[in-house]
Amino acid sequence: MANRSYLYVCDGIPDGKARLSPSGLCEYNYDVPLVHKLMIAGAPRRVHSVIWDAEVGILADREGAAERVIAFAEKLLEAPVSDRDELATELADMKAVLAKAPPGKYILLEIGEILEMQNGDPVKAVERLIKEIPEVVAKVDRAIAGKEDKWLAALRKTPIDEFNFGFWSSVLYFSFEADDHEHGPDCDHDHDDDEDDDDDVQVIEVIEVAAPAPKKKAKAKKPAPAAKKKPAAKKKPAAKAKAPPKKPAKKATKKSKSKR
Repeated sequence: MANRSYLYVCDGIPDGKARLSPSGLCEYNYDVPLVHKLMIAGAPRRVHSVIWDAEVGILADREGAAERVIAFAEKLLEAPVSDRDELATELADMKAVLAKAPPGKYILLEIGEILEMQNGDPVKAVERLIKEIPEVVAKVDRAIAGKEDKWLAALRKTPIDEFNFGFWSSVLYFSFEADDHEHGPDCDHDHDDDEDDDDDVQVIEVIEVAAPAPKKKAKAKKPAPAAKKKPAAKKKPAAKAKAPPKKPAKKATKKSKSKR
């Protein structure tokens, strides 16, 4: 499985305790793409992850984020561009997902899997990314205003596998179901009535690991990211898989169109 950057919309601030159900927006393979950086332009700050047991999430104000991203994408497509049809399709998917996204106040970026590919302290890496955002946003705003023609020309010549808008969908690899939280933290999930258990989630107990023990959320288990640590193999769950409470549900997505 590819290591990915995940983008969500949510209506609360993750603190490791609050039971949130972020709604998926986009995922991107092997990098934190320009589009994800633009979506967290509004006062980005580091918060506790809703997937990993570490403060490696980035929360930003949602206001104006979608408008900037769409304006930039449309500006890019005003002139001839490499792989135009694929980028146009991704732009249409982006608009559709953003239009149907729930009215959450915040955008949440989860990059734990990207951090696993890097050396160094994951928290410091998140802080470096946050410091990078204002300069990136300023450059994009200039491009939208027609003042970064050389940069736009270079992007237009970039192959689709090096620059694209990502895979936009409300259902990402890590997805969260609101009804998992409605039963409360001590709910019993013994309601699996499917006849075929072959695809049910398998929970593997890990003993004496170096990383902190993962927090419990609805239907998923993910330790804090570590440098160059390959993620554990994940198995596609059934629609109503048995799993410990309070872990985020893992749902296999459609094959991502992002090439990175």
